[in-house]
Amino acid sequence: MLGFAVAGMWAYANADHLGVLDDPVVSQAADDACTSLAAQVDAAKVPSGSPPSEFARAIRAQDAAAQGLIRAMEGLGHDRLAGDHPALYWLDDWRTLIQLREKYAQDLGAGLHPHLKLPTVDGIPISRRMPEVADCQVVQSLTHLP
Repeated sequence: MLGFAVAGMWAYANADHLGVLDDPVVSQAADDACTSLAAQVDAAKVPSGSPPSEFARAIRAQDAAAQGLIRAMEGLGHDRLAGDHPALYWLDDWRTLIQLREKYAQDLGAGLHPHLKLPTVDGIPISRRMPEVADCQVVQSLTHLP
């Protein structure tokens, strides 16, 4: 029985856990990219009350930084990312968020009063799912727009 228990624990420890990044190389790259992104997002913030054009500019600067996160992760190679189940979906969520934010910035720059509507997966908004895959809390600040 002890042998089966040890074998079971070994199998679990070495399995790809579907909801989180568990390849140490992938998770470290995500942590590093998220840390860099958080600093860049903070640097691009503008004070409340700024003109809409300034908010649109800040959104685009933050999105350029998020593109950097995607490029950093893609630098690991498709096979490595595909081997850590949620990595490719996580990057797709980042791409979706960037596209939605760009549309928001366009509408804001056109004098409209846009609303950011995030897609859901299995009833869960991507903004809640993304930080669960990798501890990347900067997603929350990127989804709270003026």
